[in-house]
Amino acid sequence: MTQRDLFNWSEAEPLAKREPAGEVPGPPPASQVAADCQLILEELRRGPTTNVALQDMVLGYRQRISDLRKKGYSIKNRKLKGRLSLYSLEE
Repeated sequence: MTQRDLFNWSEAEPLAKREPAGEVPGPPPASQVAADCQLILEELRRGPTTNVALQDMVLGYRQRISDLRKKGYSIKNRKLKGRLSLYSLEE
């Protein structure tokens, strides 16, 4: 293959047609949100926990933390090192 071949666009193969993307998933059902909030709350009641541990438990943990704060729970977040954070519940 020569350099000339690389830039010969007239003979390029057509791009493969892409299938349309599927439906965008909606928000999780209320029962799943409640279960995720409960799971995070139980973990925080055991003691401070990292964002990594919470992410392993609940994929959208930041939104569930926000939901718990809106319900009146005092959840503190302290930056540790790099992207690592420590969450704690103050009751």
